[in-house]
Amino acid sequence: MNASMGIWPGLILLSVLRGFLRQVLCEVVSLLVDSSSILPSPTRLLS
Repeated sequence: MNASMGIWPGLILLSVLRGFLRQVLCEVVSLLVDSSSILPSPTRLLS
């Protein structure tokens, strides 16, 4: 019983973290797209 009771909070936390990470990833991608449209190409910055 204790093992199964310990699994459920982990699953809930995992799903919450997964949704949070997906939201952060979308924001980071949109920020990168916005900055790449303003800044010159990344290859020019790296070289």
